[in-house]
Amino acid sequence: MRLANLHQLEIFLQVVKERSFSSAADILQMSQPSVSIQIRRLESALGIRLFERLGRTIHLTAEGELVAEYAHRISDLLIELGTEVEKFQGARGGRLVVGGNTAPGVKILPSAIAEFKKLYPEAEILLRVSGREQVERWLVENDIDVAVILGHPKAQQLRKERLCDEPRVLVLPTKHPLTKKARVSVKDIAGQRMLLPDSGDLKFIIDKIFSEKGISLQQTTFGNHEAIITAVSCGLGMSILSQATVEKHAKNKIVAIRTIERINLKSPVHIVLHKNKHLSKLGQAFLTHLRESAD
Repeated sequence: MRLANLHQLEIFLQVVKERSFSSAADILQMSQPSVSIQIRRLESALGIRLFERLGRTIHLTAEGELVAEYAHRISDLLIELGTEVEKFQGARGGRLVVGGNTAPGVKILPSAIAEFKKLYPEAEILLRVSGREQVERWLVENDIDVAVILGHPKAQQLRKERLCDEPRVLVLPTKHPLTKKARVSVKDIAGQRMLLPDSGDLKFIIDKIFSEKGISLQQTTFGNHEAIITAVSCGLGMSILSQATVEKHAKNKIVAIRTIERINLKSPVHIVLHKNKHLSKLGQAFLTHLRESAD
């Protein structure tokens, strides 16, 4: 059986509605013979008879009733499709998947998405949070549309746009002697055991900053941010993490945080996209919202 085309189904539904080939032809601005030809082609494609004539009136056959039911469904789906496409074109609706690593995923993205949803309530915005390398894989594999990450993306397929800077702070056990100081000097932490994430970015930054000051640290990689915070709270060492990552824990007095005098520990936060990604109007509107929120 060959497939019917949409044009034939449109003509068929008009004939069904009018119960007349000539009336359907007038509404469709076609000749009556053209309408009859398209109905015959549709019958031939389906291998059935759609209409029977009883006197001057045409009636649907049992098979025609079935085709009419499905044709109405198809017509409704096409109308629904048109409505959804209009939403995408006007950035009123659609679906957007946003990714971020720990700091943006905790601080920047949830509030940005919440505010954006107020402007675009019909839109579906999903947030996925993981480590930077995983977020980059999601972008490369097109599992997410856009990402906001702390640090610099490494994958060559990605492009970045600086959004803002995120301060890093010294993370201490709550009963550590240095918590008595409002600010901590570089010399105060010389020789201390520093617990750092598995990602090499932070280790490289800290190596560079402290080596320039002539300060050595005992650096130990210690899993992810949550593991480090737990380890610091147990007195296993100290760390330097993004402020957004540890603010909640500091407020709950699980750890203490301090700034380090005369050290710039700010790290860039970037909007990251695949170089070949075609972003919908909804996605473009979300990027604009992100930029304006960061100003």
